[in-house]
Amino acid sequence: MNALSAPIYMGIDLTERCNLRCIHCRVSTSHEKVNELPLEKVKQLMDEFADLKVIQIIFSGGEPFIREDIFEILSYTTKKGIPDIIVVSNGILLDSDKIEKLKSTGVKKVTISLDGLKEVHDRIRGKGTFDKTIENLKNLIKEDFEVSVTMILTKLNKNDFLKLSKFLKKLGVKKVNAGNLMPCGRGEELWAQSLETKEKEELFSKSKRINLVFKKEFISFESSFLTKPNISPSEKKIMQFFGCRGGRIYCAVLSNGDVVACKMLPNLIAGNVFKNSFKDIWSLDKNWAVWRKNKLYGKCKICKYGLACRGGVRQ
Repeated sequence: MNALSAPIYMGIDLTERCNLRCIHCRVSTSHEKVNELPLEKVKQLMDEFADLKVIQIIFSGGEPFIREDIFEILSYTTKKGIPDIIVVSNGILLDSDKIEKLKSTGVKKVTISLDGLKEVHDRIRGKGTFDKTIENLKNLIKEDFEVSVTMILTKLNKNDFLKLSKFLKKLGVKKVNAGNLMPCGRGEELWAQSLETKEKEELFSKSKRINLVFKKEFISFESSFLTKPNISPSEKKIMQFFGCRGGRIYCAVLSNGDVVACKMLPNLIAGNVFKNSFKDIWSLDKNWAVWRKNKLYGKCKICKYGLACRGGVRQ
């Protein structure tokens, strides 16, 4: 089996608009970019996802809270019965009024983007952004939201990662997730600051020790960050299925309607929701040939981790 009849979880880029101009932004937001999924199209997609029994929707952008209709979108999604809804935000626009409106939608989970302690974060996202983000993060926690934090790790902020994680744990953040710099948008210009494997291994090892102290997996890493799975014979079939999840149990709809298996590869497009229904796009294997093939080549064929990562995305 190469894919489920519907994705388990999905990413939705609601807009390219953003109040910040982060130096690593994969969308490369600017005032000139205006791609945005119209409200009626978003509702239509939520109808489809509810019918397909999608479990998790992750709304991001751009900045979702720059949209005036964001609360209508979130309310509609909860009413459709999607079990797990997450909003990813830079946190700057979440004043007390917006937090109250967010609470009324029924959404419980918010992921805030932080990229270091004050000096480093402000260098990446703009002067004064750290203090404002932390203020609103505290207010979200005070209002009983389940708040997690995501951090894109580079050479610029790697030394802040563990200190920031410990600080956030004291504030009541539920989880910190580290991710890779994406080689698209402004991230392409910052590519020289990507972490090397040895640097990732060091952070990964130190994080495991911190998690032991916390007695939980408080710090986690996205699957593409650094993976060394142990595969027992009984696990081989399921590991082969789950490997690279793009186009098999996950995909994303971008703000222009393009459907992609991975936001790190926005130019590999499976379809567009303005031209076809999402169900039709997902159900045609030819749209996802790069991701749904199982055959491994070259070094991947003999690698002991081949069944787990499936060679990443093979083109």
